[in-house]
Amino acid sequence: INIPVYDLETKTTVLKEVRAAESTIKQRLGRLGRTKPGDYYALYDYKVEDKRYPTPQICQSELINIDFSLRKSALKMGLNGMKQFLPDEPSQPAIDLALNQQRKLQILTAAPNEQFTTQGVALAKLPDFGSLPMSISVLSGLTSYQCGRDLICLSSMLSVLNTSAIIKAIPNQYKRPEGDFMTLLQVMDEILLVKQSVPAQQFDLNQVCQAKGLTAIQHVLNQALRRYTNLEKSFNLSNEYCEASQKKSGNWKLIAKSLISGYSDHIFVSLKEIQGRIHRFERWNYKQKPRIDIAVLDLQSSLIRSF
Repeated sequence: INIPVYDLETKTTVLKEVRAAESTIKQRLGRLGRTKPGDYYALYDYKVEDKRYPTPQICQSELINIDFSLRKSALKMGLNGMKQFLPDEPSQPAIDLALNQQRKLQILTAAPNEQFTTQGVALAKLPDFGSLPMSISVLSGLTSYQCGRDLICLSSMLSVLNTSAIIKAIPNQYKRPEGDFMTLLQVMDEILLVKQSVPAQQFDLNQVCQAKGLTAIQHVLNQALRRYTNLEKSFNLSNEYCEASQKKSGNWKLIAKSLISGYSDHIFVSLKEIQGRIHRFERWNYKQKPRIDIAVLDLQSSLIRSF
């Protein structure tokens, strides 16, 4: 079966083919049996008894968000302190990588203290944005670039997406030349403008999407709006960030700077001028010599039209 596994070397989650555990095979056999009668033929020749249960997810996932969540909880303890209570411990290299990543993001102080820095304390006060890089980006938008609402809207949209297919379904009048993130933000702004101009009980997303030509992505917008509403409620209760969370700039440069604050390791330079290769980008990292990471621009992207 194919499952997502976090690769410590490349620091990315990849789809990996692994042997199905005995418990998984039994579960699928039962599911087939309940569907309709028939015969089951195994297309493998290994002993399923050799692997009784699947590998625990915590042993195959990126741990930075888990460790941070534990530290900001009432437990005030990271994975190094909590692993002894887990049925299956994640590997020490995986835990060490999570700690090093938090130090690199200036969230934790150096060992052995490993306490929250000023930025770490500030991040702990924010709602959960799904990843620390996005939380840092939102914090930058709130405190440094006066575009907190833009980042909250954008994160609401990104948190419910798992493919780029939505970009193709967005009508051209919403697509921004600055890129896909600004396109997504434009769509969210259009919906929120209507939502906030009418009483809550009169807002009908179905009617709005039909009027705006966004019916094809209504299911995504519905989830994104729920996410935005929850974040809005959290910030309304925050004495520190309530006002900043309502500031909107619409300036793509400020929004980009906020995103770079959290995603500085994900900056790619176009190879069009350097090597004449369109739609190809190489990872850029000013702190260390980069490995050769080449990214290909998604054909769904609105930036394709610029090349």
